[in-house]
Amino acid sequence: MEQTQSIKLIHWLNPFTLLRKTYDWTLKWSEHRYSQPALCTLAFTESIFFPVPTDVLLMLMGAARPKKALHFAFLAAAFSVIGAFGGYALGAFAWYWLEPYFIGVVTSAEVFEKVGVLYEENAFWTVFMAAFTPIPFKVCTVAAGVFSVPLLPFFVGAALGRSLRFFIVGALLFFFGAPVKGVVEKYFNTFTILFTVLLVGGFAVIKYLF
Repeated sequence: MEQTQSIKLIHWLNPFTLLRKTYDWTLKWSEHRYSQPALCTLAFTESIFFPVPTDVLLMLMGAARPKKALHFAFLAAAFSVIGAFGGYALGAFAWYWLEPYFIGVVTSAEVFEKVGVLYEENAFWTVFMAAFTPIPFKVCTVAAGVFSVPLLPFFVGAALGRSLRFFIVGALLFFFGAPVKGVVEKYFNTFTILFTVLLVGGFAVIKYLF
């Protein structure tokens, strides 16, 4: 009995099992009548602090309803940009209280300072790259407020980067929605590894190349 329970515990704690459960939970949200508010909320909070990428729910919703995939992409992009201004506002007006929780938890002081240097060199390009690539967007939105990045390049970079990222996903789902869902289901573990590599790679880029 104890051995059986131990095996079940090990299986449940397996990273792939945990991620699969998360995927199934997200899949339920994608088919829920409140899936669009959930997508908007996720897109908004991801730009400030939330660790789960918006792309996951966007892909599932688009795969379930391919004809609305571009609409979902628009919602994701719009609320992600609104969230970016939320992150900017926190950096600009609440950094004194936020810093102890942000530095060391979300990112390191070294990385944060590097982002500040990048903003001095080219604010638009820094925001665009963070918005479009796996580089943690939340770090750049809060840092933009801390380092007083001009609002125009911040807005244009965030809007173009997020729109390009989400509309590429939306277009693929619009044309190939159902097959995409089948491929994800079939090769879930492979996609999990690939996504993890991209996520870790995003932090590595911002830490070492910046």
